[in-house]
Amino acid sequence: MRCQNFPKPRKILSLRPPRSPPAPVASATFLPPLRLGLGASCRRRLLWRKAMEFHQGRLIDHVHLRVEDLGVSKRFYQAVLGALGHRPTYETDRFFAFDEFFVDKADDYRTRVHLAFQAADRDAVHRFHEAGLANGGTDNGAPGERPYHPGYYAAFLLDPDGNNVEAVHHGPTTRSSADVVVRPVET
Repeated sequence: MRCQNFPKPRKILSLRPPRSPPAPVASATFLPPLRLGLGASCRRRLLWRKAMEFHQGRLIDHVHLRVEDLGVSKRFYQAVLGALGHRPTYETDRFFAFDEFFVDKADDYRTRVHLAFQAADRDAVHRFHEAGLANGGTDNGAPGERPYHPGYYAAFLLDPDGNNVEAVHHGPTTRSSADVVVRPVET
């Protein structure tokens, strides 16, 4: 394995074991130093890549936005999520949904959240940003590299109700599954 194939991390976490076990955080685990005959700098980069493994699809059941104008929001989300390759899974005159993302008209209060949608590549991030600007969104951060971790490429928009929406591509990754399938258990 050649180390130069891995991007140099912007921030290195301590590779020494903690003195007392910390409370579990996400799905990260401490990894002891590898002995692959590689230099210390290369070992740190390989460990950084391993520490960036996340297990997703286990915490959020759905996201529900309450909006002022359902038609304006529907046009906006059909455009930006369409740019990422998604279509509505259900829609009526009272609400619409894209998988676990549900939007309806607010009769009393509106929500204010930050939503980050996965993008397949950097081009999808650009398409998301352009589609959002053309459909009522406000620029909140043009497409580009972000300092959150190596390879984090994102664009930010404010939707018509002021929610901060993002399209992010984390660089080349592999998935253990295309999606999570949930089926009711027959009783």
